Amino acid sequence: MAQIFEVIDHVNSDTDIVSVKSDTDILDKGYLCSLGTLAYWDVYNVTEPTGATSAATPTEADLVMILGGDPYEDANGQRTGGVRDPRDITYAAGRIVAASRIPLGCRIKIDEDSIDDSSVAIAVGKYLIPKDGGYDMVTSATIPSGVGFVLKIDKEDSFPVGGEYVDAVIARRVV
Repeated sequence: MAQIFEVIDHVNSDTDIVSVKSDTDILDKGYLCSLGTLAYWDVYNVTEPTGATSAATPTEADLVMILGGDPYEDANGQRTGGVRDPRDITYAAGRIVAASRIPLGCRIKIDEDSIDDSSVAIAVGKYLIPKDGGYDMVTSATIPSGVGFVLKIDKEDSFPVGGEYVDAVIARRVV
């Protein structure tokens, strides 16, 4: 199931928004990606963030988050209509979507199901860092040395989805 993601208080400039694609992976809104080479014109290839060593977390400072595309397509490449749950929307491999650089101080809201909290529980004051070799984020009790992209959880919140609420956090970029 795809993620629910929202940029809260950042006015994007032309240099913050880029067009990206992955020829091998299905992308979801809110995925954190490493910019690769230009595929053509102004479309960049993206990959999963990776660290310098097997135990390291990603060191890239210039990561982008997938914002989405229009019209929406499901995992089978079919246009979706009347989708009430944004977690049902993904972008097929090879599809060009918009992504944004997240500057320092920018706040985002992301659903808790898309955060790997297996090592540290999600809580206010904890940190979110890129998952090594994955598009998602993981929780951390501290800011690890050498990590180029870190969000600090400021508040627990929720997204209204249909007739229910999905747990979410509001986090601010601090590194």
